[in-house]
Amino acid sequence: MIPTSKSLRLALALAVSGLMVWALSTQFNLRFFQDTLRHADPIPLLWGLPLAALVALIRGIRFRAAAPVAPILTMTAIMGLKNGVARVTPFRLGELYTLHLLRRHGGVPAQKTLLLIVWIKLVDLAVLVSIFLLGLSSLVFDGGPSSLDPSSSALAAQGSRLTLWAALALGLLLALVYGFGFWIRVALAPINRLVGPAGSAAPGWRGRLGKLSSALAQVSAELSDLSVARVSTVLACTVLLWAVQLGIVSLLLLAFGVHLPISAVALGFGATQMALVLPLPSVASVGPLEAGWFAGFTAVGVPPDLAAVTGLAANGVLLAYALLVAGVCWLVLRGRGAPQ
Repeated sequence: MIPTSKSLRLALALAVSGLMVWALSTQFNLRFFQDTLRHADPIPLLWGLPLAALVALIRGIRFRAAAPVAPILTMTAIMGLKNGVARVTPFRLGELYTLHLLRRHGGVPAQKTLLLIVWIKLVDLAVLVSIFLLGLSSLVFDGGPSSLDPSSSALAAQGSRLTLWAALALGLLLALVYGFGFWIRVALAPINRLVGPAGSAAPGWRGRLGKLSSALAQVSAELSDLSVARVSTVLACTVLLWAVQLGIVSLLLLAFGVHLPISAVALGFGATQMALVLPLPSVASVGPLEAGWFAGFTAVGVPPDLAAVTGLAANGVLLAYALLVAGVCWLVLRGRGAPQ
């Protein structure tokens, strides 16, 4: 049987995940892994589940602020179900499941959903970079890891520079959030010149490109028409979303006996999430998540063996949270007369 492109992509994702997990497994022995899991405190792990449900609620409120096409409960269920599917599909292709869910349950055109996803992902990235840089600057001001220059004047200078970068990231965030429609129109200008005056009526690929440009222009106009209150809701929900997820990571660390200041947790958490942004093939985020976790938390002083074990365990717990929340969300959508 000749392998299909889909099977090849799956094989590649499995290979990358397996290779990265194997590389991390060289940092600890099996006895240490078993002992760490055996002595884990279940209470913080249990507290993480309602926070994971809260994340789905915040995502639902945020997306409804951008596209008020369904009640908050339905939108929350859509976001929770999408997140569960995205966690178990290779290449995180489950993100595209949002297009199907919003078209089915909210009547939102795919082009609009796709542009909204891009917009919100950019907002997510800007907030994440800000959290990472603020955590790093705070850690530097507090004394910093041993690899940094130990002199107080050097630490102050490094902290000041990092704080400046965080401020610039926040400025970029505001520009993206409040001016996204404008930037889309700027990007479409050369496309419209290429298509020519005929637009969507042009023959061949120019016509198809013209139709896409017209659809994106319509969506960008709708984004530009969003009230300041709705855009501010998206921004506030994004900041709150990452704060809650930072709390979940703090609970996971506590469960495995790792006690760190919040600045160090923010730095490790930021590195973990930025590793997931990289276009690496994987299954259920296995591999990239653990690698980012390992890099981030070893940088703030966690022993390599403990960072590797907690990274693997944390991914398993986070996957369990996502699937449990997704199961409840699927039941909610089904109960509201919208079977999948």
